[in-house]
Amino acid sequence: MKLFHLFLLFVLFSFSVSLSSCITEANKEEEVIVSSESDSPKIVEGKEVPEPRPDPKNSTGNDVSEPVVGTTATNAAPFIEKALRSHQQDIHIAGLAESKGTNADIKNLARALRVDHQQLLDELKAISGNAPNGPAQGKEVSELEKLKEVSFDEAWKSTMLKQQESLINTYTVQLGKENDPVLQAHLNKAITVLRSNRQKMVAFLSK
Repeated sequence: MKLFHLFLLFVLFSFSVSLSSCITEANKEEEVIVSSESDSPKIVEGKEVPEPRPDPKNSTGNDVSEPVVGTTATNAAPFIEKALRSHQQDIHIAGLAESKGTNADIKNLARALRVDHQQLLDELKAISGNAPNGPAQGKEVSELEKLKEVSFDEAWKSTMLKQQESLINTYTVQLGKENDPVLQAHLNKAITVLRSNRQKMVAFLSK
């Protein structure tokens, strides 16, 4: 009888150990399944629902997902194109006076104007990243190119003065509506230079 009782206790103990082991393994498998499901996309009504992406805004509330792109090149594009072309024309017109002019004072003035317009042209090109589209053209340029040296000087003085006044007006209009500080600085500098050149032209014409 005692042996039977001992045998029965051994059987119960073995069954208890086996049951505990099975429960432990089942819990581990359930944890693995839950972990796997958390890493996988959620499925709702047969459609995959993407995981929410982190907010691209930083701690200051600014959107850092993409770099901020300036609007100067777009907003000022018509002005930039016109100004670049005007500077290019004035450089060409000044060069004509240096080569075709008969008056030494005109040649010296033309050289100074050419240097100023070249500097303004280079500065505006650097700011905008643009360049004049094609060679210098225009009615004024073609007419001066056709003139002989005898009649060139007077025509050049009149044409160059009109060019300066036109470019001053172009720059002044743009300054009144421009918000970009870099371009504003260029506009103010250019207007000062162009007005000085206009005064030189007026003084020269009064001689």
